[in-house]
Amino acid sequence: MEGTTIDGKVKRDYTLIASVKRKRSLSSQHELMEEVEQHTNEVMQQYKALVAQSSASGNGASVTLVPNINEINNRYRKLVKIGEGSFGEVFIVYDTVAGTYLTMKRMIRFLHSSERSLFGLHNTTFRELHLLTTLSHPNIVRAIDYHILSNGTLIVFMPVISYDLVSLMRHWQNITASGRVTSAWRMPLPVIKCIFRQLLEAVAYLHRHKVIHRDLKPSNVMVDMDGVLKLIDFGWSRYLATDLNQRLTGPPCTVNYRPPELLLLGCHATRYQTPLDIWCCGCILFEMLSGGTLFVSGHNEVEAISSIFDWLGSPSPKSNTYSREGSHSFVIDFPLGKPNTFASRCASLSIQPREVEFMSKMLQLEPSERLRAEKLAQDEWFSIPPSACRPPDLMLPAHNTFRWLEWKRRKSHHI
Repeated sequence: MEGTTIDGKVKRDYTLIASVKRKRSLSSQHELMEEVEQHTNEVMQQYKALVAQSSASGNGASVTLVPNINEINNRYRKLVKIGEGSFGEVFIVYDTVAGTYLTMKRMIRFLHSSERSLFGLHNTTFRELHLLTTLSHPNIVRAIDYHILSNGTLIVFMPVISYDLVSLMRHWQNITASGRVTSAWRMPLPVIKCIFRQLLEAVAYLHRHKVIHRDLKPSNVMVDMDGVLKLIDFGWSRYLATDLNQRLTGPPCTVNYRPPELLLLGCHATRYQTPLDIWCCGCILFEMLSGGTLFVSGHNEVEAISSIFDWLGSPSPKSNTYSREGSHSFVIDFPLGKPNTFASRCASLSIQPREVEFMSKMLQLEPSERLRAEKLAQDEWFSIPPSACRPPDLMLPAHNTFRWLEWKRRKSHHI
């Protein structure tokens, strides 16, 4: 693999141990699925060849897709665990050879033999690896390197990115012209527009290539030191169904970012398209404009749907989406006749009418009424004064992930 620039700072070289071919762009759904199967066969053929070679040797040696697992453990020093789940674990590690920091995602379900496998590969894990190595957009994170271990574990290395949107919203201080720090603690509008337009461009790219992210939220939105947004975490992502009636796994998204039509269906929420991501984008923008307040507050589906209808009112009685008749299997009842209070409640949070109008293009009860990401990214809202600033002009905090990691590394090793 060629030298790779990490966050604009460090270059490093890797030799891939097991490779999946990379394409600069994704095309149609049919071609994409053919590519997935082709890549799957390539990796599995390599894996089976190593198994056969090991068995033929008769010495009981284990199959290893890397020269020596200890080399990985010795080279990459774990500094902090930043994620954990059924998929595995995520660490920030220090590369002692290249002298830089990386994100290491260890996925324990890459190779297995259950009925849900695709030629021995776990669908969900392979799908994430495939997306991380084929998606090519400046606002989407890309895998740097990966290794397949003999026990079926997949290790993927990705860049460490300086800031996440959650911390930016929490710590951003709005400095007024007089130099005083206000109590609002919300991002300046040009900064919000700059970051959000980049998010929409990333989502538009995904949707053009028939991919739904399915887990858009501030913690999955990163910003590097050059002000460039990077969308991360494709563990929940799916290729769009060619058949609108095809069932996908569900329910998607964290409850607070799940759209109302899916909240009402509970675990039966298995049919959805790109409007799912658009609703999530609207929720993210609301948080940025409100200084970190969640648009949907609730610990479960019932509380979340109640919160949404408090803001947007009840669905129209003529709505097919929310009709209680037909094939809908709503697990939550909802009231009729509630008024839409979105504009007035936004005003109480000092969110201006222009911003309310733009958010309303995403936060619609009817999925079909949510605008496409590509159209939203071109909306005049971004050029209306104060217009979006350029990424290099973002006033990012001085303290970032790299400074903290360097302090932690030096402290732990008494440097």
